Amino acid sequence: ITNGSTLTNYSNISTVFIGLSVSASNLSQSVLLNSTVSPLSVSAQGFPALSYQWYSNMTASNASGTLISGATNDNYTPDNSTASNLYYYCTVTNSCSTVNSPVSGKISINPKVTITSVSPSRADAGSTITITGTNFNSTASNNTVYISDVIATVTSATATQLQVTVPYGSKDVPVRVVNTE
Repeated sequence: ITNGSTLTNYSNISTVFIGLSVSASNLSQSVLLNSTVSPLSVSAQGFPALSYQWYSNMTASNASGTLISGATNDNYTPDNSTASNLYYYCTVTNSCSTVNSPVSGKISINPKVTITSVSPSRADAGSTITITGTNFNSTASNNTVYISDVIATVTSATATQLQVTVPYGSKDVPVRVVNTE
């Protein structure tokens, strides 16, 4: 019998309860809306039979999360149909105890960014351009803008417009925006 276990003898009946041992992966993931999210899983050992319940949380905590209805297996694939930034954990239970898994890394489901215009269409390094589109992050530092694969500085942001300083070493096209949060 290992530490954390209980042995009870009643007449000739012996019942051994072994404490739970739970581990989980805590890797972060960042994917576009409706893209594939890698499943999360827990590895648990214990006796008697184990039950599982997954929770989501807005903070990196394995307490006070929101129960995910129907998520009662040792693995769970986060929903990818709604933009979100969540953490996950699993509660593993048997008749002796309940243990929360370590919290997952942040799982970010990002909306697809679209660019509708860039103005002016040509600009020298160090000048400012305006990128108009949809699903930009309103926090400037949460948008990464590439101009011909060179990262540009975002100086201001709304959900539909970015002000960007053209970096040295960039060419005219292409312009690409990634909402990183």
